[in-house]
Amino acid sequence: MSVPAAALAAMPQHSRQLLAVRVRDRGMEPMLFEDDWIVIDTGDTAIRSREVYAVNWNGEACVQQLVKRGAEWYLSYVNSDFKPVNTRSGQLSVVGRVVYQAGRTLAGKL
Repeated sequence: MSVPAAALAAMPQHSRQLLAVRVRDRGMEPMLFEDDWIVIDTGDTAIRSREVYAVNWNGEACVQQLVKRGAEWYLSYVNSDFKPVNTRSGQLSVVGRVVYQAGRTLAGKL
């Protein structure tokens, strides 16, 4: 995957642990579509509400928005066909934050 130099320059300086992956589900449509290429910063695993992350959820890789409601964390979907999932109901590990989608830099909250 080719990432423009300007997009790389816009990423924080510590963002050098990058991994390109292809989206394999529809949960984030219409923001991220199945087969879109994204870049994950594997050095950025600190969870911030409303950011998009690549995660391992119960042994399955997925790309989700993590949202904090009160004291609880939820896997949230952009696609309204899917309902939020409380992370207490399974095993979650964060692989990294999504920082780039082909054609645009993802920065900040949705």
